[in-house]
Amino acid sequence: MFLILKKIDGGSYATNDCGVFQQNTVLAATSLGLGNVIVGMVGTPFAQSEKVAELKAKFKWPEGYEFGMGLLVGHAVKGVAPHEVDESKLTVI
Repeated sequence: MFLILKKIDGGSYATNDCGVFQQNTVLAATSLGLGNVIVGMVGTPFAQSEKVAELKAKFKWPEGYEFGMGLLVGHAVKGVAPHEVDESKLTVI
């Protein structure tokens, strides 16, 4: 799991920089035959948990940084059919 951090006072492009890093990591992992999943919900405990300080210490989180994005990389399960798209959840513009 990658926890991509951004500097709290990193300016207006800090989130974009996290996204660029994440995109390049996804492309590199895919080119190496690794599966990957972009996960945003992994940041929830760092934003809303009563144990924020404990979690940050456990992950050796540098002072002055906050959660940017999350990414899982590993070996994908082979032979699993993709899920059906629920078109009722889509809006075409």
